[in-house]
Amino acid sequence: MESDLIYMCDEVKDIRDYYSDLISSLHESKSLGQYLSTFAERLYGAAKADHSSFITFIKNHRVDLNKETYGELKDLFKDRDYLDLSYKIHGFKALVAWDREIRFEPRFEQSVDHLLFSNLKTFKDFVKSNQNLLNARSSFGHRASLAHYAGSNGVEIYRQVVPHDLVLKMKFLKDEMQMNFNLHHNIYGGDCNLRDLIQTSAHPLNAGLAKQLLDVIT
Repeated sequence: MESDLIYMCDEVKDIRDYYSDLISSLHESKSLGQYLSTFAERLYGAAKADHSSFITFIKNHRVDLNKETYGELKDLFKDRDYLDLSYKIHGFKALVAWDREIRFEPRFEQSVDHLLFSNLKTFKDFVKSNQNLLNARSSFGHRASLAHYAGSNGVEIYRQVVPHDLVLKMKFLKDEMQMNFNLHHNIYGGDCNLRDLIQTSAHPLNAGLAKQLLDVIT
């Protein structure tokens, strides 16, 4: 579904390329714990292969680490460190005990990807057929709603992209579906709203859509 009509910075492109098969599995009904554990294993592989995505994740989610040690982390990290990083990437503050039987809501994950990667008609049709998702929230620690993904901020890095028709999709959610853009979430501790996310993210700005998005959600 990805195309030149989607703004995506180089770091996100690298991540989506390296983790593509794993990211696509979000549409399957699998346990949250299993997904995060598998993601940790992929992080281990990225570190050992000196793939750029490992350092990108470290810079964004382990700001406590000295940048001078980045190159040494693949030798210093233990299994628990990779799992901890996987949890942080997905909005959890730290490792938590998850029942491996707790499953994703695949329809919600599909709705996010339709917002970010599908054309306007496909997105509209999907939302109209699944209106319960308008009040749904992510299973990840940030608990973002569908609308929060438009902020390209505080959610999983591999979904911080800006499609060219995002303004039209948000107008549809607001005008036709009367979606509440202020559903509770845990992004950055829950102390911000969608406007804050858009204003402090480089992605909508670099895509040239920040002002239009802010106008729509007002």
